[in-house]
Amino acid sequence: PCLTLPTQADLSTCLKQLLGAEPELRSEKGNLPKDLDAFYVSLIVDANEREVGAILFDLPAGAELGGRMLGLPAQTIAEQAQGEPNADLLDAMNEVVNNLGGFVNRANPELRTRVRPLEKLSSADHGWLPKNVGRLGSTTKSGGRLWLTTR
Repeated sequence: PCLTLPTQADLSTCLKQLLGAEPELRSEKGNLPKDLDAFYVSLIVDANEREVGAILFDLPAGAELGGRMLGLPAQTIAEQAQGEPNADLLDAMNEVVNNLGGFVNRANPELRTRVRPLEKLSSADHGWLPKNVGRLGSTTKSGGRLWLTTR
């Protein structure tokens, strides 16, 4: 099955609804970064559990988006972006992913998908990611990176 990605405008709308403010994203062109070890991934799977896409973000993007959703002060978000996210922030990052998954479903009315919980990504995992068919990349105002990909 071929997954259609939401548009950049849909991505901004989704995040604006979650954050209650503009997410201030810049579109990022080109391929995924070569080193994905700094990223968290949520696989997008179809009804048969086949991986059809993924949502990836690095810790700075996850901390910024999840932290803003939680209403954390900028200083706390910056601190969380430096290490491992605490349980509350990881829950908020997963909530961002769940909402993005809803927009993926809207872009694919004939293909029922769901997102799996975030996990730390290793470049050895999910070897199809660097060879993805389609991608939508964004950079947050603090320089974090968010990607949606299709297999």
